Amino acid sequence: MKKLYTLGFLALFTQVQAQGTWTQKANYGGPATEKAVGFSIGTKGYIGTGTGGGNDFWEWDQGNDVWTQKANFGGSSRSWAAAFAIGTKGYIGTGSSGGQDLWEWDQTSNTWSQKANLTGVSRYGAVAWAIGTKGYIVTGMAGSPLNDIWEWDQTNNTWTQKAVFPGAGIYWSVGFTIGTKGYLGTGYSSSTNRQDFWEWDQSNNTWTQKANFGGTARRAAMAFAIGTKGYMGTGYDTQYKTDVWEWDQGSNTWSTVANFAGTPSCCQATFNIGSKGYVGTGYDSGANKAFWEYAPSTTGINEASNAEIHIYPNPMVSQAVITLDREMDNAQVSIKDINGKELRNFSFSGKQITLERKDLPSGIYFVTVNGAKSVTAHKIIVE
Repeated sequence: MKKLYTLGFLALFTQVQAQGTWTQKANYGGPATEKAVGFSIGTKGYIGTGTGGGNDFWEWDQGNDVWTQKANFGGSSRSWAAAFAIGTKGYIGTGSSGGQDLWEWDQTSNTWSQKANLTGVSRYGAVAWAIGTKGYIVTGMAGSPLNDIWEWDQTNNTWTQKAVFPGAGIYWSVGFTIGTKGYLGTGYSSSTNRQDFWEWDQSNNTWTQKANFGGTARRAAMAFAIGTKGYMGTGYDTQYKTDVWEWDQGSNTWSTVANFAGTPSCCQATFNIGSKGYVGTGYDSGANKAFWEYAPSTTGINEASNAEIHIYPNPMVSQAVITLDREMDNAQVSIKDINGKELRNFSFSGKQITLERKDLPSGIYFVTVNGAKSVTAHKIIVE
């Protein structure tokens, strides 16, 4: 079977797509909640705030499927906030009672600190992204639906307005990032559910409309990205939904995958860790605590033989640690730039590598580990 090797977060796919599987994990550690936010740092996922959660903030460990309560969110209790992660820091801001504030959580010290307020108007129901060392808050609701996008620079703690979203003002949308592109889809505008789907390119600050979301027009859906594929589903059209759709960045096409295995829901918190997507909490007949893992199916390469790769911190400054989930014997490590030029190549045995920056300039690179029976890869950002 012919294999297709695609770049993004550099997952390895083949040309035959299967349905994928949903697996229920340990329930969210906090109280039942909806309209919460989520993000991931390394192999840990985080969910906090929401209508039932107050300013609770919890960490989920992918390795042992255990939830641990962390320091309460530093701002006031809220729902419909916006969240993203950059390196070892997580960010939560705006929302139903938060207005324009932005708060940073430090994974190392488990402490919150307030950052510069969003320059744009107060809002809730916005979409948030992170690309490199920049965070973004996009659209939302402030008396009327908004179509602005704001960029926050982690280095200098300042906000800059970017190109206005060309569609109508919108809120309760969802989004994800693939490489240097941000994606925004579905939502609610002028009492109408939306089905359109848009790409924003960080490199040239331009918007491009892509193929409409494959399911029905809806709002308050869920979304995450794995490799060069985006996943969107659940939400509310005239009823709560369980359908999930995969978008292929290369072909700009939508296809159905396995329905969400939980109850029909909206208003869920999401994040991804490596090759898995995670969906938790939300609303069905009330707020809930259910937490689910989605694993896309591939054929051609035995997925069970492929090692998961984790890079921490990412972005890196002077060095990063590359950790594999299993031992590799005499594997070949390759580092390439975004143009595919190989900059380093060396042999390695074991589960952990320390990567020194040395002469690598700031930019995006791809680390590939080739073993006798597996190939695993990941993107790394050098600040």
